[in-house]
Amino acid sequence: MDNPAIVLPLRHLPPPMEAYAVTANIGVQDFQLIIDTGSPDTWVAQEGYKLSSHEDSTRQMDNNPCHLGTLLNPKVVQFSAILDSEFEFGYESREKAWGSIGKVLVFSLGPHHFKNALLEVASELKWTGKYVESGVLGLAGPASKVINHGGIPLGNQNPDIKSEYDSLITEIFKAPLGPKVFTLALGRAETMSGIAFFGRAANLTQLNIQADKKTRVSAAVDLKGHPMIGEWLIKPTSYTFIGTQTRSADNGETRALVDSGDELIRLPRSVANIFHGLWNPPLTSLEEDDDGRFKVEPNDATPPSLVITIDGVKFMVNAQDLKLKLDENTYYSGVQISDDESPQVLGVPFLKNVIAEFDIDNKEIVFHQRLY
Repeated sequence: MDNPAIVLPLRHLPPPMEAYAVTANIGVQDFQLIIDTGSPDTWVAQEGYKLSSHEDSTRQMDNNPCHLGTLLNPKVVQFSAILDSEFEFGYESREKAWGSIGKVLVFSLGPHHFKNALLEVASELKWTGKYVESGVLGLAGPASKVINHGGIPLGNQNPDIKSEYDSLITEIFKAPLGPKVFTLALGRAETMSGIAFFGRAANLTQLNIQADKKTRVSAAVDLKGHPMIGEWLIKPTSYTFIGTQTRSADNGETRALVDSGDELIRLPRSVANIFHGLWNPPLTSLEEDDDGRFKVEPNDATPPSLVITIDGVKFMVNAQDLKLKLDENTYYSGVQISDDESPQVLGVPFLKNVIAEFDIDNKEIVFHQRLY
């Protein structure tokens, strides 16, 4: 008999900050959590959270200044903070979350329930939501969190006392799910726009998802020595842009993070410049806004498509996924410049065009070209 699996529908959150959310139940509350292969933290914002002091003070008086969905009531969900624990995590989008680490009696995904699960509760945020998402489900490593309980006296000494706790992704795969594998199939539809499949390789035909069987590659990932899971980093061979001309850029040994929580593809400046030089008609303006996005003009300009070569296999990113609509009069580029000290990022535009099977045991991601 096959092991049970978790099959979860994903909800599409449109630009700005395009993402996909999954429903999680904690206690008696349901939350929409952004599914994120680029971060290790699973957190939910609590009632009464504060807006980061770095943000516009005019928003401070709003009782939900980050425009989030359901807020966690620590008493209702029976959240117990761990002594002297705190977390702080920043995202490529310049958003940030701060808060405490603790345990909840039950964290549920679909029919599967995880008891005494580790959870981070955000009490301060720099975030711009859509009144839908309540936090993030982190699907990157490490496999456990080490918490330093400094300042606790022991006799006449005051040593650093540390405790290690399994992360939520570790708890998920402790359940009888079979192989430590999860699959993401992100789509373009506004409803039922994607699937997350935990526990074994997904049966794509059964899920009514079409993949090109000729385009398949197993890309080794760098898990940085963590015993179970780390960062989902791969090494693309090259990028080819097909627009008013066809131009390519070799990637050498540079790594790219496969990140379902990032709405953009982030490439080195020289490569991003090639992309922005091939729009039709040519761009007359490429202006970076306060959130780090490139606004593009004219509005009717069409971007080139992108072919990403991974271990000799070519994956097409459709041009329609590389121009993002902010509102009726504002569009921005799906390609951003990566920071010099950060890896490149293959975010939502790439993941809409592939089926990605994240294999923890074999330290690889298997990609298939998705067909629409």
